[in-house]
Amino acid sequence: MYEKQHSSGNVSDSQARDQFAQAMIDAMKSCRGNLAITYDRDNFQIDISGGTTLLLENVYREWSSAKASTTIRDIAHGWTQNWEMVASASLESMRPHLLPIVDILYRTLAPKPVKYAHASAPAYQLLGDHVTVEIARDLPDHIMFLDKAQLLKLSISFEEAIAVAKENLRRVSTKALIRRPSGLMISPWQDNYDSARLTILDELVPGALHDDLVAMIPHRDCLLVAPANNEPALAEMATIAKLRRQGPRFLSGIPLLRSGGTWKTFIPPECSSVYSPFRELRLRSLASHYVHQDKNRELLAYCQDVDVIASVFIGETCIDEFTLAFWMRDYVTLLPEVTYVVFTNPAAGDQERVVYGNVLWERVHQVMGYRMQPLGTYPERWRVEAFPSPAEMKEMGL
Repeated sequence: MYEKQHSSGNVSDSQARDQFAQAMIDAMKSCRGNLAITYDRDNFQIDISGGTTLLLENVYREWSSAKASTTIRDIAHGWTQNWEMVASASLESMRPHLLPIVDILYRTLAPKPVKYAHASAPAYQLLGDHVTVEIARDLPDHIMFLDKAQLLKLSISFEEAIAVAKENLRRVSTKALIRRPSGLMISPWQDNYDSARLTILDELVPGALHDDLVAMIPHRDCLLVAPANNEPALAEMATIAKLRRQGPRFLSGIPLLRSGGTWKTFIPPECSSVYSPFRELRLRSLASHYVHQDKNRELLAYCQDVDVIASVFIGETCIDEFTLAFWMRDYVTLLPEVTYVVFTNPAAGDQERVVYGNVLWERVHQVMGYRMQPLGTYPERWRVEAFPSPAEMKEMGL
């Protein structure tokens, strides 16, 4: 955790992020003046010549929330020293320090891994419908992801590197999962790689029918595992994930079911006691993933002639929660998948804004699906250009 440095005046979160990034760049250049550094504002990261990227989100969250005694200059100094060590490191010196990192697919919009020819693109492998595994070098005070350009430089394939990383993870995973009275199993390590142990779960839960296991990775320091038919264990899983969601570095509250060797989103039956808490976690997680996706610079490739990247809004009733997004007349929009789509005619000139009403996503897709072009991203977005006709509005109940 890092000491929060308060700035004078009332600044927006966007401005505060920019100020933090600039302070990091200034501090890094003061440590080593010849670094060629650029700030990628859309993706909230610092790019250094040679293909190295410093993702600022986690550091910024901890620094913003904080209670410790390290300044931005201290952070930058430590990172610069480690970067210099990594930049000149050989493959043999790196091998003992390679470890897997499990992450969420929104970091890279491409639905399939891009080829190694794309320099400095993330190197990852899909574990399931929205979960990936990447490779990082473990350093004393932080981790550094290895991208495709760095793997090329080291002359090692992703498959070889991830095999080394998983073997290293096995060596530091000698403890057993903690089994709660409910039957929930919780990771004990708290070493930033608990979620990564999803990749070696077969060895952590020996003898279990893994196709009947539900896993959740709300945080890198938290792996939760429960039998799919054990509702008390699943209920405790949801409770812990909800608490984790309120803190920094939240990954996902979407439960995963092992199916055919991959991990798929687990949705319990509506009659289940965990249906509602899991639904709320899924909605909140997707909303968070959409926010992160919006910051991804690769999204701009889809926005050459787009007017609106629709935001996700969360609402609630006395019964449950729901999400909303707006489909606006005369605006080309990238629409997220939400509970309800609100159809509007925005205010223009002397005209007041008109809200026609909201429609369940399933009904919208049933009537308007032929006009909704999926982009193939995670989370999925649909490009919509034409507004529904009067007949289509009527068919949707508006």
